[in-house]
Amino acid sequence: MFRYSPIEYSPYLSKLTQTDFYIKREDLIPFGGGGNKARIVRRLLDDAKKQQADVIVTAGGPYSNFNRALALTAIPEGFLVKIILIQKEEPLPEYPLNKKICDFMGVEFIESLPEKTSDTIRVQLEKLEAKGSRPYFIYGGGHTSVGCEAYLDSSKEILEQLGFVPNLIATPLATGTTFTGLLAGSKIHLPNTEILGISVAREKRQIIANTQAQLGSIHKTQGEVINFSDLENQLVDGYTCGGYGKKTPELEDFIQKTMVHTGLLLDPIYSGKGLFGLTQHLRQTQKYQGKKVVFLHTGGVFNFASKGH
Repeated sequence: MFRYSPIEYSPYLSKLTQTDFYIKREDLIPFGGGGNKARIVRRLLDDAKKQQADVIVTAGGPYSNFNRALALTAIPEGFLVKIILIQKEEPLPEYPLNKKICDFMGVEFIESLPEKTSDTIRVQLEKLEAKGSRPYFIYGGGHTSVGCEAYLDSSKEILEQLGFVPNLIATPLATGTTFTGLLAGSKIHLPNTEILGISVAREKRQIIANTQAQLGSIHKTQGEVINFSDLENQLVDGYTCGGYGKKTPELEDFIQKTMVHTGLLLDPIYSGKGLFGLTQHLRQTQKYQGKKVVFLHTGGVFNFASKGH
């Protein structure tokens, strides 16, 4: 089985959390600039090829890791990429590196205010179809049932790499694509492992309905019985630092200390915030003392490198 990324044991994080702490290095996936979005993009592009699409259309913000992974993977494979750039009227305070990479790759951006995004997408798809193109639309961040399926087999990959069953697998959670795929995959490959989503943006109540809908879609495509009735306890939303992209002195101090002790590149938007939330949660609950824990480092170095972060 081809393994996208390695797993590393972390003595520092093990001592900090009183667990056996492992890191699944999704940031080292060797295409698309790495990160969990690269794995998701690969699955989506395979589906686009099956449907004989020639243009990929999606939507997202200027900091989007998904958009960057899409540009770096899809364009060399011959796809045109159009992105509906969702942003408010005020100018950005910086030029995000993810956006710069997309520009460099030749992505066509169509700007849209958040409230007009759906109409903008519809118009662009209609124009492409009228020209004879075969567009493949991807919901922002790859949050579709196909995107979620990218992480169905990752639990099996983790099991094969470790050689033992972990007690807990945790991931940062923004759109929920990775978390949902892990939930479904664990039902199949790791039924005795708990999956935990560490929200970096939203509250539990905003996440649960979306996750249940995506699990239902995976159920239909995979034919597996997926019924998670206890999602409330598989989500942690107390460490968002006020919302998406926001940070606190405590978060920044944690990231700096962890980078110094581990050499991991961590950003305050995704992986750094998710790891901060997980370590705080483990230290407070003490449920997993002496247990085997795996954290998905989902990338985010491009946002760390952007001015202002």
